[in-house]
This record gives sequence, C-alpha cells and structure tokens, in this order.
Amino acid sequence: MTRAVLDISGMTCASCAAHVEKALSRVDGVSQADVNLALERADVEFDESGGPEALIRAVEKAGYGASLRGSGVRQNEADKAREAARVAEERQTLIRFALSAVLSVILVIGTLPMMIGTGEGWISPWVQAALAAGVMVVSGVRFYREAFAAVRGGSANMAVLVSLGTTVAFVYSLVLVAIGRGHGHLYFEAAAVVLTLVMLGKYLEARARRGASSALAALGQLQPRTAERVTQEGVKTVAVEDLEPGDIVLVRPGNRVPGDGTIVSGETSIDESLVTGESLP
Repeated sequence: MTRAVLDISGMTCASCAAHVEKALSRVDGVSQADVNLALERADVEFDESGGPEALIRAVEKAGYGASLRGSGVRQNEADKAREAARVAEERQTLIRFALSAVLSVILVIGTLPMMIGTGEGWISPWVQAALAAGVMVVSGVRFYREAFAAVRGGSANMAVLVSLGTTVAFVYSLVLVAIGRGHGHLYFEAAAVVLTLVMLGKYLEARARRGASSALAALGQLQPRTAERVTQEGVKTVAVEDLEPGDIVLVRPGNRVPGDGTIVSGETSIDESLVTGESLP
C-alpha cells in the first residue's frame, strides 16, 4: 500500500470535507481516505494500481483544488503561501460582509413600514431591487460558485440551499415589480439579509478555522524536520517523512525525538511533559 497526503483547497464546511472524502474513496485502488477540514489535507492509502494523479483528478472533478504535499523547504514555502491566501480570503470575506451589511441595513430600514404593516416602504420597489442586487453581487457570487461546483460534482451543500432560497426570493419579487404588483409584500430584504448573515458566519468560520490551523501548525513545528538514520555506511541525515519502521535513529543530547520508537542502545532522560503533563523529565 502507498500513502499520499494531499493539500485540499476550496473546502468551507464539514459537508465539503465529506464530499472530498467520498470522491477519493471512489477512486480505484483507494483503501482509506481521511480528510481534515482544519488542516485542509487528505490522507489517502491506495495500492499500486492508482496514483496521486488519479486522486487529484477526482478532487478537482468534485469541484475542489488538490496538490500533492511534499516535504522540505518547498513545502514550507507552499504552506506560507497557503497561510497568506487564508489571511487574504478572511480579509476579503470581512469586506464583503461589511458592504452587504450596509446595503442590507438601508434596505431593511427602507421597507420597515411594509414589514410591520403600517404602510408602503420608504424606498421604491426598484430601489429595493437595486440594493438587493448589490448584495447578491457582493456576497452571493461566492455561494453561487460553490453551489455550481457542488451540483456539478453530484452533491448538495449549504451553498446550494442559500443560493436557491435567495435567488427564488429575489426573482419572485422582481417579477412582481415588473408586472406592476410591487406594492404588496416583497422579499428583497429577505434575500439580502440571508446572504449578509451567512457571509458573517463564513467570516467567523474562516477566522476560527485559521486559528485552529495555526495552533495545529505550531504543534507540528515541535517535531524535527530531519532525523539522523544509522545505516551500514554511517549516519545519514534524512527527512522525518522518509523514516520507515525498523530504522535506527541517532538522537544526540539536546535533540528532539523524531518519531515513536524504543531505545536500543545508550541511556538518556527525555522530557515527556508534552504527553504526560508532568513538569519533570
């Protein structure tokens, strides 16, 4: 069996992770696929009949991005680029929410008399349509894109529900205005408010996910990147990912243990406080 770790992009919720996991499990030769939403990674075990290319194609067909995770300096640079992309996406989500919130507040205040049944709204139906259309352009495009990718991949997620509900409300209200029946109750403000609140949720989710990813990444930094493997030719420095069961590793005084194992030669004291919580080695 062969193991591959993929970096996944485009996942926004647990449903997305489940969709990616399902797509990977359907690939011929895959025996197990585990997707971590917080780390945006997929750990896949497959036999020699398949390959990483087939896994990447399956993820992309499902509507997400994927790349084979490497090691060393290049992967560190890739991780930094992904973190910068997360920060940029979080900032963009906040900006979109702020703009949508301003338009939605104007729309809700302008239609307040109509909502409480005391008269017509303070702004005309066409202005309501324009404000709602602005919210749908600013915030709705993201959900429409995610919904299209989900439907194309043969599944449905929250984006499909949000897109369907807000589009129906907007189109229904627009038709009423177009045929001259816009003096009844319209649903422009409903479509705008739903998109705005969901965008707020997306911002909070992105912020929490980035915090969790940073904490997990910091924990991963505690593991050394390289290990000194003892071979018949001598001691060789290799990447931790290249260690295999049965390897003998040299751990010098002051170094960190690169992986699980047993002491086969020598004596030492090891700080296990990370595992045991004890303050002394």
